[in-house]
Amino acid sequence: MEILDLLTNDAKYLLASMYKAYVEKRKAGSLKKDASHFGSVDNLHHDLMSEWPVEDVLSTCYELKKHGLISGILQVERFLEYLLQLKQSL
Repeated sequence: MEILDLLTNDAKYLLASMYKAYVEKRKAGSLKKDASHFGSVDNLHHDLMSEWPVEDVLSTCYELKKHGLISGILQVERFLEYLLQLKQSL
Protein backbone atom coordinates (compact mmCIF):
# COMPACT_ATOMS: atom_id res chain seq x y z
CA MET A 1 0.00 0.00 0.00
CA GLU A 2 1.31 3.44 -0.93
CA ILE A 3 1.78 6.12 1.74
CA LEU A 4 -0.70 8.40 -0.03
CA ASP A 5 -3.37 5.69 0.29
CA LEU A 6 -3.02 5.93 4.07
CA LEU A 7 -3.57 9.70 4.22
CA THR A 8 -6.81 11.52 4.85
CA ASN A 9 -8.03 13.89 2.15
CA ASP A 10 -7.05 16.81 4.38
CA ALA A 11 -3.48 15.51 4.62
CA LYS A 12 -3.32 15.02 0.85
CA TYR A 13 -4.59 18.57 0.33
CA LEU A 14 -2.08 20.11 2.74
CA LEU A 15 0.78 18.10 1.24
CA ALA A 16 -0.22 19.16 -2.29
CA SER A 17 -0.44 22.79 -1.15
CA MET A 18 3.00 22.59 0.44
CA TYR A 19 4.47 20.98 -2.69
CA LYS A 20 2.89 23.65 -4.91
CA ALA A 21 4.43 26.37 -2.73
CA TYR A 22 7.77 24.54 -2.86
CA VAL A 23 7.70 24.42 -6.68
CA GLU A 24 6.79 28.11 -6.87
CA LYS A 25 9.68 29.01 -4.55
CA ARG A 26 12.09 26.92 -6.66
CA LYS A 27 10.89 28.58 -9.87
CA ALA A 28 11.51 31.95 -8.21
CA GLY A 29 15.13 30.93 -7.59
CA SER A 30 15.08 29.64 -4.01
CA LEU A 31 17.48 26.90 -3.00
CA LYS A 32 15.88 23.53 -2.18
CA LYS A 33 16.71 23.91 1.52
CA ASP A 34 14.94 27.27 1.62
CA ALA A 35 12.00 26.28 -0.58
CA SER A 36 11.22 23.25 1.58
CA HIS A 37 11.13 25.31 4.79
CA PHE A 38 7.65 26.39 5.87
CA GLY A 39 8.18 27.81 9.34
CA SER A 40 5.71 27.27 12.16
CA VAL A 41 2.16 25.96 12.09
CA ASP A 42 1.08 29.59 12.36
CA ASN A 43 3.07 30.34 9.19
CA LEU A 44 1.48 27.40 7.39
CA HIS A 45 -1.94 28.56 8.53
CA HIS A 46 -1.34 32.13 7.41
CA ASP A 47 0.47 31.39 4.14
CA LEU A 48 -1.27 28.26 2.83
CA MET A 49 -4.28 27.17 4.86
CA SER A 50 -6.00 30.30 6.15
CA GLU A 51 -9.42 28.76 5.47
CA TRP A 52 -8.72 26.03 8.08
CA PRO A 53 -8.64 26.52 11.84
CA VAL A 54 -5.03 26.53 13.04
CA GLU A 55 -5.69 23.42 15.18
CA ASP A 56 -6.75 21.51 12.04
CA VAL A 57 -3.51 22.53 10.35
CA LEU A 58 -1.58 21.30 13.38
CA SER A 59 -3.46 18.00 13.49
CA THR A 60 -2.88 17.43 9.78
CA CYS A 61 0.82 18.22 10.18
CA TYR A 62 1.02 15.52 12.87
CA GLU A 63 -0.48 13.08 10.36
CA LEU A 64 2.04 14.03 7.64
CA LYS A 65 4.91 13.79 10.11
CA LYS A 66 3.74 10.36 11.28
CA HIS A 67 4.10 9.14 7.69
CA GLY A 68 7.51 10.77 7.20
CA LEU A 69 6.32 13.32 4.65
CA ILE A 70 7.30 16.35 6.69
CA SER A 71 9.63 16.87 9.60
CA GLY A 72 9.27 19.33 12.41
CA ILE A 73 10.86 20.54 15.58
CA LEU A 74 8.46 20.08 18.49
CA GLN A 75 8.32 22.85 21.08
CA VAL A 76 5.76 22.74 23.91
CA GLU A 77 3.22 20.55 22.10
CA ARG A 78 3.50 22.57 18.88
CA PHE A 79 5.92 22.37 16.03
CA LEU A 80 8.33 25.25 15.77
CA GLU A 81 9.03 24.75 12.09
CA TYR A 82 8.18 22.40 9.23
CA LEU A 83 10.23 21.05 6.37
CA LEU A 84 8.83 19.22 3.36
CA GLN A 85 10.63 15.88 3.05
CA LEU A 86 11.72 15.42 -0.55
CA LYS A 87 12.32 11.82 -1.63
CA GLN A 88 14.88 11.53 -4.39
CA SER A 89 15.15 8.45 -6.56
CA LEU A 90 18.57 7.24 -7.66
